[in-house]
Amino acid sequence: FLTFSVRRGDKTTEQFSFISMQNYIEAAEKAMATHDYNFGDDGNGKMVPTVFVATDDCSVLPTLRTVRPEWRFISECDKQNEQEGF
Repeated sequence: FLTFSVRRGDKTTEQFSFISMQNYIEAAEKAMATHDYNFGDDGNGKMVPTVFVATDDCSVLPTLRTVRPEWRFISECDKQNEQEGF
């Protein structure tokens, strides 16, 4: 696993500039190139990273999944619903 920690929540009230999801992807690719990660197989022999995304802003997941659709992104956001949260 790789892990992204994306905090946004209360930062919107502080006039804070968010780091783009592309920057997270590029940092992950650099780490993968310089470390010996054991990725899962996509079923076609291609190694695919699994990334756990810890975030207080679930809107980052669709962006990440669009930027790297072949990667596996998992998060507690996948379990959320409007009535109970996550």
